[in-house]
Amino acid sequence: MRRMVVIFVLVLALGLTGCGENNGAENGEENGNVATPEEVTEIRIAHIAMANTSPQAVLNEEYQVFEELMGEMDITVEWVQTRGRDGIWPMMDELEVDFVYIPSTNFSTYITETSEFGGTDYFRLVAGSLMNNGYVLMGGPEVDAIEELDGKTVGIVNQNYMEEFLLDEQLKKVDLRVEAMGGTVAVEHTDWMHIFWEEFEAGEYDAITAWPTNMESVKQRVDGSKLLMNLSEGEIFGPRTPHVWFVARQDFIEHHPEVVKQALRAHVKLTEIGLENLDSLGERAMESYDHYFQNVIEAEQYAQYPLEYFEEVWADARPAYDPHLPFMKDLYEFMTEAGYVQGKTFDQYANLTLLNEVLAEEGLEQVRE
Repeated sequence: MRRMVVIFVLVLALGLTGCGENNGAENGEENGNVATPEEVTEIRIAHIAMANTSPQAVLNEEYQVFEELMGEMDITVEWVQTRGRDGIWPMMDELEVDFVYIPSTNFSTYITETSEFGGTDYFRLVAGSLMNNGYVLMGGPEVDAIEELDGKTVGIVNQNYMEEFLLDEQLKKVDLRVEAMGGTVAVEHTDWMHIFWEEFEAGEYDAITAWPTNMESVKQRVDGSKLLMNLSEGEIFGPRTPHVWFVARQDFIEHHPEVVKQALRAHVKLTEIGLENLDSLGERAMESYDHYFQNVIEAEQYAQYPLEYFEEVWADARPAYDPHLPFMKDLYEFMTEAGYVQGKTFDQYANLTLLNEVLAEEGLEQVRE
């Protein structure tokens, strides 16, 4: 049986103890008010309840690879399932989780510390998890092609700088750029979904970025809106872009590298299992998604989707421990040049040293540019 936990922001505000204390450490100065544990006896791994979630997390529910390998080090594993930035970021801010399977758009914004929902320097990207083509550009009634965005405004929700990066790369092909890179296409970010929809419905945004699964909803909200393009279209990024990454506490990387390596061994093994069971991933993701709403938060109502929906979402998705280093570096360079990342180096974003050590030990090809 899997052990699932949900932690609400309200509970956090009432003073729920952090992950460092779960590992037997006293509060200290090293990471905010949470000290690095001298000995790791338990790890907590979070993953997000969404359609294109981490394949490694949902596969582990059956295969229990993390429990087996961490058990070899006398370390127990607790899984935390949550949803949304207001769900996962406070946990990360307070170090209540040690590893996170997190959407790439989510983590790339988290490290900038520009969102009101949270952000710290406590985590590093240590591996890929899922590759997919999950971002589209939708035009409003007056925009029929990306070339027509000159002097217009694109709305992006959740401070998704990665989506702005994808947009900028596509704009380059038609001799345009976003304003943050000296161009003429304005981008407006918001943390709030209701504001995002209100602005688009009022005509304040000429186009928006969205997920392919939301296209019909967008068309229903704004009459005359239409798909302009998939933001991963063409040969700019490769056949797929990062959709979910695996991140770890930086202090664990520094002080408990063998713990992180053992977690990465489990992650790599589950990735290989996923590649051998592609046809089952949609159904597994649906079961995990429904489990969260029905059993973790016991929601009376939630957005339910049929199996066909999940199978469509997973049709082109692929598990991957390679996080796509060239993409990561281009994204980081964009966020830095645009001013979203300040005073940080790439090493404060990602650390793939331990992953490459594990891959070398397993006789697998290492991650390179």
